[in-house]
Amino acid sequence: APGHVNQRFATTLSEARITGLSFEGLFTDSPELRSTARLAQTFEIAEDRLKMTIYLRSDVRWHDGQPLKAADVVFTIEAMKDRTTASSEAARVAWIASVTEIDTHTVELSFVVPEFAPQDKLHFKILPSHLFDGPTVKRSHSFRTRPIGTGPWVLTSFNDDNSISMQNNTLYYGSVLLDEVSMREVSDKNYQAKLLIYESLEALVW
Repeated sequence: APGHVNQRFATTLSEARITGLSFEGLFTDSPELRSTARLAQTFEIAEDRLKMTIYLRSDVRWHDGQPLKAADVVFTIEAMKDRTTASSEAARVAWIASVTEIDTHTVELSFVVPEFAPQDKLHFKILPSHLFDGPTVKRSHSFRTRPIGTGPWVLTSFNDDNSISMQNNTLYYGSVLLDEVSMREVSDKNYQAKLLIYESLEALVW
């Protein structure tokens, strides 16, 4: 099972896979591998390419029912920049000079240098500001094993067989085709083959 379900500190593939199911970014890749809006609804880039205004979706809720707000985007970026947080993802926001909340669903980003496709760099996952006391996020915070995201899957339990269980997010603004999934990290190739042969799993993800 992953040690952290918080992408600020994710260092393994299994941790990244889980955060990808529970959390979302402002933008994501389309099937054609082009950046497309996810938590963002629309955006505008200034003529000088030094600023970007992002308008968030108004129909998104966190797993605990709280609405997504611009404050969450501001918090996420500031937490990633915070030296005390020591996030493994700090470099992903080094190009952002500042982030400002314009209103409940609007944020403005200022860049260090002109950016011609900033949406391509805004795929990192957004965190819920209402669950933290400030921009410093500690590795030991209970959020590491009890994450609250906006993604289609809610983590429900860490199991004794080194697997985790997830249920679909009934508050999700999109569609979720399954009710529940169980995921287990298996590094041994021979054991992976046996699980497939004896139909002990539905899918194998690398």
